[in-house]
Amino acid sequence: MMKVVDPHVHLWDLSTGLYPGLETPSEGFIGSNAPIARSYGLDELLGEGAGRIEIAKIVNVEAFPTDTLAETRYLQALADRTGYPQGIVAGADLSRSDAEDKLVAQAAFANVRGIRQVLNTHQNALYAYTSKDYMADPAWRANFALLARYGLSFDMQLYPHQMPVAAAVAAENPDVSIVV
Repeated sequence: MMKVVDPHVHLWDLSTGLYPGLETPSEGFIGSNAPIARSYGLDELLGEGAGRIEIAKIVNVEAFPTDTLAETRYLQALADRTGYPQGIVAGADLSRSDAEDKLVAQAAFANVRGIRQVLNTHQNALYAYTSKDYMADPAWRANFALLARYGLSFDMQLYPHQMPVAAAVAAENPDVSIVV
């Protein structure tokens, strides 16, 4: 049996009220979310490879919750009960004036290892995850630098045309580990 570490999973429980985007199936540029518009829990994840794959460890990456701290509380409670997820990449909006407070709060959870903020911009609004160019925002960049202070990595979701600016952000912040 193959033993694996899955570095990017999303566990969500619709009963928490944190994922309204999954409560009703909808269409987007990547197609229908109907197959995932339901709760997806640890038992299902661990059972998917039964007999073929042993999932030794997982890293849960934020799944667009309405409240990032509530999602982290939910995931940390799950980890405290079950041992999974061993790592949490939490959400935080680094452009906000309270970003440092959010980083402090997220870093206080035992299993939080990093932060993700989806940065995908696109000329065609259909493909844009956000209309704000966060990497061009001086407040975002100043708060990005705080990740090193709290020992947090950054999961950088973006499009290829954004890579030159991302490279500049990385060069300005050599003490922040970035996962692209």
